[in-house]
Amino acid sequence: MRPRSHIDESSIAWAAALLPAVVCVAAVALSAKPAIASVIDFEGLPAGTPVTEIDGVTFSADVSPYPLAVISRFETSSGDRALGVDDGGFSVLLPGDVVTLAFAQPIEFLSVRFVSSPNTPAGVYQMTTTAGSASSATTPDAVLPDQGEVFRVVFASATPFTLAQLTGGDGLYSYNVDDIVFAPEPTVPIGIGAGSMLLLDLQRRRRSRRATHGTHHCKPDGGHPHAPH
Repeated sequence: MRPRSHIDESSIAWAAALLPAVVCVAAVALSAKPAIASVIDFEGLPAGTPVTEIDGVTFSADVSPYPLAVISRFETSSGDRALGVDDGGFSVLLPGDVVTLAFAQPIEFLSVRFVSSPNTPAGVYQMTTTAGSASSATTPDAVLPDQGEVFRVVFASATPFTLAQLTGGDGLYSYNVDDIVFAPEPTVPIGIGAGSMLLLDLQRRRRSRRATHGTHHCKPDGGHPHAPH
């Protein structure tokens, strides 16, 4: 019987042939640098603060001449701040408005909460990226004390992307954006390193990763857009 410490040429050849599979397993099992999600919830920023860039995300919208801004008029999905429009009115986004998010680094996961006026049709809120799209569900994820409805839209892709557009379709309703969560493509330096270490070990033995300011949706009595119809 051969001593356990002995590795002959045939053993080295067999191990080298299995190396690609070993590296693959190591990369999956030892992905020590998982993607870390970032959250933009607009909390901590004064109401009225113009929003152009936060945490490496550039914001733009076709709501000229009004800027995107932090608002605090209505109930939100978290805290008391959200993204809206500084238009001197209800500060909401309207159907037809397009909000564009440009990410400094490629991402593979994006989640956005649309805080909407009541009775919003199914699938109205859309998230469109260069890798695909997603839309809101039939029923809201939550109903707020002021009757605003929260729709969370999530998109995940194995293909990294750097641009996303948020839209509200067509209809008589209004909305704000809150709780933007995104994560970059994951990296696997330790998994690759583990495979490299195995290769080096084998080698040693062988030698001896708003276009127009439209009319806001509100109650006939002038109530705010998140109030019941």
